[in-house]
Amino acid sequence: MPKLTSMMIVRNEANSNRIIMGGAERYQVDICKLLRDLGLNVEVWQIGDNWTKEFDGVKIRGIPSNKTEVNTFPELNMAFYENSMSFDYAIYFILSLAYPIVQKKSIAISHGVYWDWPGFHTCT
Repeated sequence: MPKLTSMMIVRNEANSNRIIMGGAERYQVDICKLLRDLGLNVEVWQIGDNWTKEFDGVKIRGIPSNKTEVNTFPELNMAFYENSMSFDYAIYFILSLAYPIVQKKSIAISHGVYWDWPGFHTCT
């Protein structure tokens, strides 16, 4: 069975069973279900403290990371890259997570063109 891994910023709170569910997270739940129905083994990785949880049959793993740089997460990206080498495919669920390196067989999802508006430079 092919293995696919996906990376998000936040989906679960670190020391609880509370799930944070916004639009991107809801989309991830749906795409994970679709990919599992297509026969892929799916795991999700996110910022966390080396914990493993499960939601709707999908394993969720925490990667320690606190540092961000100009709306990117290079520390998280590199840890995800190193930990996901055994997977066949990867999805970077937010475009900024795909920096500075990506898995060879991967896609990055842009949930909108947030950088293409006049006020963007004031929030970076």
